[in-house]
Amino acid sequence: MALNIRPAVAADAKVAAPMVYSAGPEAFDYILRGAGKTALDFLHYAFADGSGYQGYRTHWVAEREGCVIGVGAFYSGRDDLRLTLGFVKQVLAFYPMAAVPGVVRRALQVAPMMKPVTRDMW
Repeated sequence: MALNIRPAVAADAKVAAPMVYSAGPEAFDYILRGAGKTALDFLHYAFADGSGYQGYRTHWVAEREGCVIGVGAFYSGRDDLRLTLGFVKQVLAFYPMAAVPGVVRRALQVAPMMKPVTRDMW
């Protein structure tokens, strides 16, 4: 049973988004709740969209026998601005406008708890 590692594609969202969610359900739930939508709803959308930190373009998947069994995000600190803007674009597109300020506020509250990625980090 060979393990295949490949870049993620939008079609992986159904399987990959729950795996992404499992990396930090409490944080995702806190940041991404709003307007009757769950964090997992947003992660499915964001993964398939491709832009932002949770988009398929930053992810690789591990497959065995054609089934996705793992997912990981890989990006450089040089990508930080592009990924942040992608996240904001996704939030604006996914949530009703009344919910956007709350999502952005909570994301900004949690951001200082994350170890910053420097430009030279991968």
